[in-house]
Amino acid sequence: MLSNYLKVAFRNILKKKYYSFLNLLGLSIGITAAILILIYVQDELSYDNFHPNVEHKSVVALNGKIGNQEVQGVFTPPPMAGATVEEMPGVINATRTNALSNMVIRYEDRAFTEQDVFWADSNFYDFFGYQLLRGDERTALLGPNKAVITESMARKYFGNENAMGKTLIVGNDKTSYEVTGVNADPPHNSHFRFNILLSFSSTDYSQSTQWLNNNLNTYIETAPGVSEAQIQAGFEDLIQKYVGPEIERFAGMSLEKMREMGGKYGFFAIPITDLHLNAPNVQTSFEPPGDITYIYIFSAVGIFLIIIACVNFMNLSTASAAGRAKEVGLRKTLGSNRQSMMVQFLVESIMYVILAMVFSMVLLYLILPWFNQLSGKELTLQIFTEPWFLATLLGMAFGIGFLAGSYPAFYLTAFNPVEVLKGKISRGAKSGGFRRTLVVGQFFISISLIACTLLVNQQLNFMQNKNLGFNKEHSLVLTNTSRLGNNQKAFQEELKSDTRVGAASYSSFTIPGTNNVTVFRLPDRDNEFIMAMYYADYDHKDALGFDMKEGRYFNRDFPTDTSGIVINEAAVKEMSLEDPVGKDIFFPGTQQTYQVLGVMKDFNFESLRNEIMPMALLLTETANEMIIRFDSDDPRESVATVESIWDNYAAGEPADYTFLDSDFDQLFRQEQRLGDVFTAFTIIAIIIACLGLLGLSAYMTEQRKQEIGIRKVLGATTTSIVGLLSSEFLKLTGIAFLLAVPVAWYVIQSWLQNFAYRIDIGFMVFIITAVATAVIVLLTISWQTLKAAYMNPVESIKTE
Repeated sequence: MLSNYLKVAFRNILKKKYYSFLNLLGLSIGITAAILILIYVQDELSYDNFHPNVEHKSVVALNGKIGNQEVQGVFTPPPMAGATVEEMPGVINATRTNALSNMVIRYEDRAFTEQDVFWADSNFYDFFGYQLLRGDERTALLGPNKAVITESMARKYFGNENAMGKTLIVGNDKTSYEVTGVNADPPHNSHFRFNILLSFSSTDYSQSTQWLNNNLNTYIETAPGVSEAQIQAGFEDLIQKYVGPEIERFAGMSLEKMREMGGKYGFFAIPITDLHLNAPNVQTSFEPPGDITYIYIFSAVGIFLIIIACVNFMNLSTASAAGRAKEVGLRKTLGSNRQSMMVQFLVESIMYVILAMVFSMVLLYLILPWFNQLSGKELTLQIFTEPWFLATLLGMAFGIGFLAGSYPAFYLTAFNPVEVLKGKISRGAKSGGFRRTLVVGQFFISISLIACTLLVNQQLNFMQNKNLGFNKEHSLVLTNTSRLGNNQKAFQEELKSDTRVGAASYSSFTIPGTNNVTVFRLPDRDNEFIMAMYYADYDHKDALGFDMKEGRYFNRDFPTDTSGIVINEAAVKEMSLEDPVGKDIFFPGTQQTYQVLGVMKDFNFESLRNEIMPMALLLTETANEMIIRFDSDDPRESVATVESIWDNYAAGEPADYTFLDSDFDQLFRQEQRLGDVFTAFTIIAIIIACLGLLGLSAYMTEQRKQEIGIRKVLGATTTSIVGLLSSEFLKLTGIAFLLAVPVAWYVIQSWLQNFAYRIDIGFMVFIITAVATAVIVLLTISWQTLKAAYMNPVESIKTE
């Protein structure tokens, strides 16, 4: 019986090649897109699941608030790990890491600047469960001056030689480290990707007892059954015992008083598996996190694409019902019951889907590299070896097949065989209404996606082109200038003497972002204020090009500027200062006082997701980083200039640099990728919808060809006939548009709340969406409507 069902199904697919092609193409594209999204979502949700006992492992985060500024970050003090194991019931293991950026690693005559270098405790491998390819996990980081490198690093530095026992020279102080282990490259779906691990006992900082020095990442493992409330209570005990006394020494007030004044100081645990998607507002030094909101969005888009593909199938199947009506009637007359007929149509539908899945596998193989480039992922087809995924695909095949074939099966098998064989079957009042509903639903989804895509790209363009309050163009950021040693000033002076260089400024940190959040206080007030703070030289204002609102910037003509401070407008607002120039500000811990020299106009030195926070600049002559602004807009010339002068003062040392505009672009790279992927899937949705519209318009013009012939005989023009045939589709599109506008507005308005600086949603984008949709619809159906309008009326009515 099944073989007969399959034979008949295959015969019907070949019989109507045009409709079969449209069905298979639409389903293939829809299934391919849905599988891509499924792989993407699964990859995002899989972060850090490979660690043993991961459900009991967390990273400790700090939650601090002073004044109106609140900070959350996975930064903890050195003694935290030991204290949690020794004094917190339920904590059975803890380990620490600390990121080291732009580390120079040398081997023999080669030197490279490496990212993702970390200090790590000796129990790192016991905690995370990584397996070394070479070396002993128990001893690889035990003791000072030990290094574990990844397989990629081993090839980079030692080629085919055995890396074990080799010596690497690390950092500007050129400390020797012995390679004691080789680790496989960490998987891409890990929040913590390292190239080199250095034993933490190599530095005295690992033994620090300072509880207000929050620079490390602390991980804890809890025993089964330990609740979040128990962990939180343990953190509070540590704060009362250790942090409270240090706050009193540093700030001159008790922890209780600070909290009474609205301040916060506490720790909390974030499950490791939540770091990637469920901690978007927590500052980290790890890989840029994702956002669970985007997972929901992409999952919805995947479902929508499958729905559109199914709607196409249902539309084309019900539209061609009249063509198979006599087949149904004849089968019923010959004894076939309705149940067997329904099975026949469902088998045919499932066969379509299985064929479409086969084609989609080919499409998936071809476009996966492109999708990886678009999304910044490293997705593979390895997932097809997973039993759960194969079961999901099989479920999709039968689910989509049943969903897409259910209405045609029920509709076709309900025909009365006597009426059918007499040729009295209705051509579609009921089914026509259903098809129109499906078309409206299909274009409701497509229009919603078009509007959302336009608005997402508007926000991205706004972020790219917004005046940030300073000049980020034609600026090169030179990192780790401490490699110049005593030649820092000479290097700067030679740069400034070059006619191609507009300004060259040292700073302890280079925007975007901030790496130092510091507490300040006014002499006449008890409350404290949090500000971002870094050191910069006299040329910093010229290098960045920000403006002063009042007062002045640091000036070499005023020797006392070494005890001056420059703050921004947000800092003035935070401290409620009137006439801030000349006021004193001091650090509570050291009582060092600084006089406000001037107020900078606010500029965006962080992501546009964040409000501009209070910021302070202190004066320095030299620092670890430098911003160089060029009058030339040729980046190659800029780099050549820097490297040439650098070699005069630091020969043999690598010059590491980035471009400031690129650094800021990285801040919204995730949103840029979201926009690109969203645009791609919107185009796919439009293509699928148009394929269905193409088939449906062909069927509807075929059904109305006698009517068109009569109208032409009665004097109807080609234009009026095209308008007649097009008007129905435009009406359905109009209904879909009215339904889609409020949905798209709500979705994007919710998304925009993630940004402190955002666009206003105007109605023009919806007008553009309406016009674009109408044009797409008219272009899609134009071939069929024009063909029908130019048809010889004699040919179309001679059968009547």
